[in-house]
Amino acid sequence: MREDRDGYRGSGAGIGAVKGWRAVAQLSAWHVVFSLIIIVFSVAGYWYYRDEAQNLRREHYNALAAIGRLKALQIQDWRSERLAGARRSAGSPFFRRVLGEYRRDHGSTDLRDDILEWLRIEQEHSRYADVLVLAPDGEILISVGAEPDQPHPVTLRAAAEAAAGRTAVLSDLYRCEHGLIHIDTVVPVFDAGEDTQSVLVFRGNAEDVLFPLLELWPVKIRSAETLLVGREGDEVVILNEPRHRPGAALALRSPLANGGEFAAVQATLGMRGMFQGRDYRGVPVLADLEAIPGSPWFLITQMDLGEMQWLLRIRAGMIALFVILGILLAAAAFGLLHRQRQAEYFRERLRFEQERRAAAEALQESRQMLRLILDSYPVRIFWKDRDSNYLGCNLSFARDAGLRSPEEIVDRTDFDIGWAAQAEKYRVDDRAVICSASRGRRSSLRKSSTSTLPSRACSRCLNGWSARTSS
Repeated sequence: MREDRDGYRGSGAGIGAVKGWRAVAQLSAWHVVFSLIIIVFSVAGYWYYRDEAQNLRREHYNALAAIGRLKALQIQDWRSERLAGARRSAGSPFFRRVLGEYRRDHGSTDLRDDILEWLRIEQEHSRYADVLVLAPDGEILISVGAEPDQPHPVTLRAAAEAAAGRTAVLSDLYRCEHGLIHIDTVVPVFDAGEDTQSVLVFRGNAEDVLFPLLELWPVKIRSAETLLVGREGDEVVILNEPRHRPGAALALRSPLANGGEFAAVQATLGMRGMFQGRDYRGVPVLADLEAIPGSPWFLITQMDLGEMQWLLRIRAGMIALFVILGILLAAAAFGLLHRQRQAEYFRERLRFEQERRAAAEALQESRQMLRLILDSYPVRIFWKDRDSNYLGCNLSFARDAGLRSPEEIVDRTDFDIGWAAQAEKYRVDDRAVICSASRGRRSSLRKSSTSTLPSRACSRCLNGWSARTSS
């Protein structure tokens, strides 16, 4: 009976162990799935970050390109308007006639006043810094300004080009003796015989009429800048005032031979569109490179990559936050599911334990009933193992053996009880019973005894146990 009980407990422990291993396996599977979800979220976040970086770069470049094209068109229109206005003024029949008469009368005061009045109207209308009339050799004949600067070599070159081409031209930008940056619109004035009698110079202050077109931005980008550059020999020169280097207009230069990473050099060498490199500060920039149609100028619309990377870091932080939130939500879902699984597992364990206890109680009641029957039976009953060790007996047999209860006989032999003198004889009977049972026969042996103890007969042998009754 004890072996039955131990076997039952062992079976229950085995079932519990199997369920435990299943729970461990399920937990490991959840860990693997959760790890895969973390990997998927991380990889998806990384690819989304890369896509956002490309989109942000494309978005900023599109803005730079749109602004660059707009400014290139504005400058082109500005140049066209200046040249058209100069041609219109120089081609005025009134102006040509009065100027011709002034030249022939050798400086008539009345004619001079008429010419100055007409020039002042042109100056105010087009916001010129000064308007001059030069002789073909460059001498100043008339000037709206009271004390005009002598013509700059750049102006004289433009005047020669205009006279040779018989059309209006725009000079290069130059810095005058007062430190101001000027750009002149030069146009020849012809006499009645269509010969050049003089040159009309409309002097503009670039900081008033040109540079504002470059400085005005329709969108707010903290590091945005527009540069107007041109080529002088083997160098590229920045023509306008750089935002980060005040006063450096016409002074910042870079050799074309060793400046391949600079935006200004690439624009001068013919590159157009998107460019990522360095600017005059050596700072990494994203730029759009454009050429100004009909001019020797190039336009660079740029922004610092650092500003874009700062925006990208903000987006990366938001992406990381969403990834972490996704992982946390997945963890919460898995935690809730795991908790439900655990609750189900523990409910199963509780049910199993309740069933096991109920079975144990039923077995105990059955044993108690069997014990009661055995103890109430008038025949002496006992049972042994293969080695003739007592495994149990009923109450009557225990009293015959001089014991107080049947439990005291467990693990004793016939040599340990009052009939030790006949112990060997009883062991022979036990072996005979075991042998007969192993041959598949049921035997019944009766032995006479001369002792005061009753004779014993073999009753049955099961699984190596010997069971007898005594009469």
